[in-house]
Amino acid sequence: MKKAFYPGSFDPIHLGHLDVISQALKAFDEVVVGIAHTSSKKSGMFSLDRRIDMVIAACGELGLEGVEVLAFEGTAVAACSQFGAKVIVKGVRSGSDLDDELVQANINRKIDENIPTLLLPGTTDFGLISSQYVRQLSVLGAPLGGLVPASVVELMSVDN
Repeated sequence: MKKAFYPGSFDPIHLGHLDVISQALKAFDEVVVGIAHTSSKKSGMFSLDRRIDMVIAACGELGLEGVEVLAFEGTAVAACSQFGAKVIVKGVRSGSDLDDELVQANINRKIDENIPTLLLPGTTDFGLISSQYVRQLSVLGAPLGGLVPASVVELMSVDN
């Protein structure tokens, strides 16, 4: 079974993330969505449990099968090995993303040369969505249709 690891904060998951998962599922039998978590500090707008719920709900809503959602601490390379994946998958939206992801991919290769990083370009429709802007729009009460699935909108509106 070919398994990929897609790490991120997913705070919240949006249609761009789901596009990367969908692309990865075309090349791999299973995609482990790894939600980064640091137990010593609260980071982000949504709790770890809420982010897990959002990813599960969004993948279910879009009918994405072969997705496992797990939390991890530490490096993506260590988590990739721990979860039995053979490759790290990352999405790239822009030139600045590419620069950042290339640096991270090279660092990951220094940690474990046997775990490659596969960079997947965002599609035209979803390639420029950012969790940061989704959070800002949410706080302002703006509509989030076209940015996140309905299930995520609903979970974002529940007290965190």
